[in-house]
Amino acid sequence: MRYTLIMSDADQAEPKSQRVVMMMTPSELRAVDDWRFARRISSRGEAMRQLVAFGIEASEKEQAVEESAASLLAREEGLRASKRKGKV
Repeated sequence: MRYTLIMSDADQAEPKSQRVVMMMTPSELRAVDDWRFARRISSRGEAMRQLVAFGIEASEKEQAVEESAASLLAREEGLRASKRKGKV
């Protein structure tokens, strides 16, 4: 299932009932807070949720690009192999 940054009304109605505890360095927390304040996000938790969503989306895009590149490379290699065998 793909996570999207733009939440539907149904997603917004879903209760936030799962607590996640994590340790961060002071500099990591300052970076989160600076990012949060620059975007006028009302809570640290909401900032963390948005950052996680951005990370997931970026990872999915990166994976799609890698898969596309691998597919193109495989196709190119297939064409080269066909040329070597005199099929193209």
